[in-house]
Amino acid sequence: MGAPAFAARVETIDGVLEGPVQSFEAGLMTVAVDDELRKLPLADVDHVVIAKASPQRLKLGVAAPGGPIFCRAAMTDGDVLLARLENWTYDRIRLEPAATEPSDVLLDVPRAHLGEIWFGTDEQIHEARTFATSDEDPDFAFVLDKKGSLKRLAAELIGLHEASLVLRFDGRDRRIGLDRVVGVRLAPGGRAAPTTGFHQRFTLRNGDSITGHLIATTPLQWTIRTKWDQQTRWTWTAIAAVHCRNGRRVRLDHIEPSRVEQTPWFDRVMQYRVGASLTGSEIRLRNQRYRYGLSVHSRCVLTYALAGAFEKFRSTVGFQQPEGVTGRAVIRVRGDGRVLFENLDARGDKDPIPLSIDITGVEALVLEVDFGPGQDVGDRVVWADAQLIRPPVH
Repeated sequence: MGAPAFAARVETIDGVLEGPVQSFEAGLMTVAVDDELRKLPLADVDHVVIAKASPQRLKLGVAAPGGPIFCRAAMTDGDVLLARLENWTYDRIRLEPAATEPSDVLLDVPRAHLGEIWFGTDEQIHEARTFATSDEDPDFAFVLDKKGSLKRLAAELIGLHEASLVLRFDGRDRRIGLDRVVGVRLAPGGRAAPTTGFHQRFTLRNGDSITGHLIATTPLQWTIRTKWDQQTRWTWTAIAAVHCRNGRRVRLDHIEPSRVEQTPWFDRVMQYRVGASLTGSEIRLRNQRYRYGLSVHSRCVLTYALAGAFEKFRSTVGFQQPEGVTGRAVIRVRGDGRVLFENLDARGDKDPIPLSIDITGVEALVLEVDFGPGQDVGDRVVWADAQLIRPPVH
């Protein structure tokens, strides 16, 4: 089999490769680099970028009497799909993703993996999402009354009949035309748990995403098993990128600390932020910009429960620029109480420090930024590209 016509940028835990992805099988991804075939364990791959995703616009709802019905489905794990609605029963919904060619992929999504289904305009959906929600909520339908005002109905969602939504409330099944339905939110109590373990999130060419497991590739197709265990085949032209989760590299952006301690010098606490500076801008140190990282202000102590599963902690630690150029702080990394790294006078006018620390067997990893000689002035420290590395699988 020849190589697919789509070159890729493959980022691994050890660097970046560029070249066509030839195949994936038996847990190994084969990439052609300078006429050499490189076989990479998928667990070592962070992400694969094939093309730039471009947002796709489609009018949701019923395009014309008897015509197709388009919706935007928000699923568990944060996945979103713009899709043609093929069928909808109480237990599941059948969707044809808009990012694929007609009839290429039909997804039979169980109810437990669905969160919201939308048919309205962006403005209507935004208004519907302003209603208060809780984990105890029943099913809700957001519908327009005769005057065009948005109303929320607590009703059990039964499914779709022709171009009408079937709802059960007050002990009866009732139909509401989809031209009046902005969307539905399914009861949170019945939703599937978030995906854990090693898995992938696939970004489609229109920016949508779906979570599952990469099973195999050929020069023409990706075989993907969805999180509800449906095996699907997607053309190469449908996929823009693949992001691996919970492989050998785990970014601290993607996990929650088990404990957070934030102590202000005076009264104001500046909450730590993930993937952005403390003001919400991009992370920028003296040497470069970063997509991933933890931004903190002194004094901040983040503790992560690792269960001894990792061998390395890597990060580049420095001060957000230009706000932190005057900062001076104490920076420490501790593992199970032992000091693994310490800088008693880290400065914002100095270059950031690359870290690669052995954390083999460490149960609790602590990242600490304490007040320095200048109190807390300019102490905007970033643990840039902070990541944990598991031992290789043999």
